Amino acid sequence: MRWLSGQMVFVGAIVTAGALVAALLLFDPLGHSAAPPSETTSKFRLDEIPFDGKQAYEYLKQLCEIGPRPSGSAGMVAQQKLITEHFRKLKAQVSFQEFRARNPQDGSPVPMANIIVQWHPDRKERILLCAHYDTRPFPDEDTRNPKGIFIGANDGASGVA
Repeated sequence: MRWLSGQMVFVGAIVTAGALVAALLLFDPLGHSAAPPSETTSKFRLDEIPFDGKQAYEYLKQLCEIGPRPSGSAGMVAQQKLITEHFRKLKAQVSFQEFRARNPQDGSPVPMANIIVQWHPDRKERILLCAHYDTRPFPDEDTRNPKGIFIGANDGASGVA
């Protein structure tokens, strides 16, 4: 049961961090805003939120070019640097919520971090999006090569891109 609770903490933390990153992408990072919305209506409309699928795909490719990004790895550090630089260029506040979790394979402690990206933290109306940004150590669900290389294009990278 001890492994399960560590895994649950890890998954919850990663999902929370990713959601923050994604939510903040939808905010206007440069601070352009109209008058505050009323208590009952939002100024945000889904059809008004810009999304560039080609750019998202380019971000996905950038992340996958790093290679595997399991927590505690050099790939994870490179990814954290890439994400931090990206959002700081957009004038966001970037912070890390660091913690350690138990590796389910060998019990060793693994350094982990939620990345929290914010614009306008003082505002009452906010958007929260989460996605995990690490990859599995190997493709253990691949029936042909469960010990191969896993870059997580449709796992950790797609939610962040």
